[in-house]
Amino acid sequence: MTPKQLLSTACFVAALLTSSGLMAQVKVGTNPTTIETNSNLEVEASTSGRKVKVDKTTGQMTIADGTQGAGKVLTSDANGGASWQVGKVGCGSFDATRSTAQNVPILDNVTDPAVVLVSTTKVYDPLNAYNPSTGEYTIPSTGMYVFKSSAVDYIPGIAARRNSTLTIVSAVRGALSSSVTADQAYLNGTYNDVVAVAYLTAGDKVTAKCQITHISGTKPAATIDVQNIKFSGSRIDCTSN
Repeated sequence: MTPKQLLSTACFVAALLTSSGLMAQVKVGTNPTTIETNSNLEVEASTSGRKVKVDKTTGQMTIADGTQGAGKVLTSDANGGASWQVGKVGCGSFDATRSTAQNVPILDNVTDPAVVLVSTTKVYDPLNAYNPSTGEYTIPSTGMYVFKSSAVDYIPGIAARRNSTLTIVSAVRGALSSSVTADQAYLNGTYNDVVAVAYLTAGDKVTAKCQITHISGTKPAATIDVQNIKFSGSRIDCTSN
């Protein structure tokens, strides 16, 4: 080795030693100069809060990509992309209800659009897939699902008649199942209870929709109170996760 080569090697080793001393913590990605004090390694995405990190004391690796949650397992798709998924227990399940009546239009024609019933209180939703503001359940993973919804409507003392329909609807596949109480007086409370089973794809949105159509007699009002609204569902082939 020539003196010049020896000098170059010495400089490289010195730089390496100096670098390892300074770089006990390594940060890659967004905010590369800012790292948590308890991390040895952080790889941070541009989306806030999403990063992979290694704890300097325990060596534990944390993967936070927006799909993480208590009790989930890390799985991959066909391309090797990793994400956190719920295991066999409670996979894709939710249960929601509503304690107050929802005001729904009384329609004049069966072709008029149905109204989404919104269960405003989530009883169970580990994947946070149900939106209590819109009544939409977003399918978290492709598979076979079962859904159930129920609701009651009536107007006391009104003998005019109406049809009451409750339908579980997929944004992709359309109506999955319906329950109809036909040609009933408004004073008779109608209870519709509907169940649907279907194979649905991730990202699809499922809702429970109500349609109250006036049939005969004097139309009593522009709207009707729909009560005891419930909406629930679950993926039923969870062992495929």
